[in-house]
Amino acid sequence: MAAIFQNLSGEVKVAVRSATFTAFGILFCLAGTVFLSVALWQFLAVEISALAASLGLGAIYLIAGLLLLLLAPNRHRDDEEHRRAADENATTFEPFFQMAQGFAAGMQAGRAARSGRG
Repeated sequence: MAAIFQNLSGEVKVAVRSATFTAFGILFCLAGTVFLSVALWQFLAVEISALAASLGLGAIYLIAGLLLLLLAPNRHRDDEEHRRAADENATTFEPFFQMAQGFAAGMQAGRAARSGRG
């Protein structure tokens, strides 16, 4: 039993380490995006105008955001597929569940009969 918890502890350590590196990676990517955006805005503001720089960066971020939303997985569809698979498994194993319930009821009746309560 202790080996199970040791293995689980190792998996938890790996998960925490992975989550920490992911969080810091996202943080550094956001910081880099901010600095690059400011540099691009300053360049465009000097070369063209501040209004054009704002419009250009706004359009870039809007398009990038819409593309990311389109590429994001559809959780509703995944939930429906998971629920359908669970329903199929439930109907497949239902006879076995009923058989196990019958076996348990028989065991309980046998114990009750032996002890004189039945």
